[in-house]
Amino acid sequence: MNGKIKTISKQRGFGFIRKENGEDVFFHRSALLNGINFFNLREGDRVEFDFKESEKGPRAENIILAEQKEAQGPVTTNALDKLKRFFNTRPR
Repeated sequence: MNGKIKTISKQRGFGFIRKENGEDVFFHRSALLNGINFFNLREGDRVEFDFKESEKGPRAENIILAEQKEAQGPVTTNALDKLKRFFNTRPR
């Protein structure tokens, strides 16, 4: 699903995403992927996420910045793979 960050409570570690249909969905900072820094998020940032029903109501999971997905293209590399390549290609 797609949406935009509506509000963020940086002190409490959560916020709300406004889906394209106008519905608001809760998210916790632990649902951010691809090294997104919660404290760098801004209201209005476009995001993509999975929608999940929980005991407390709907919530967003597996959140990525829409711009990040566009920049990455179809192939993604995690930080650990980047570090391994760095240390394996350094001159000794």
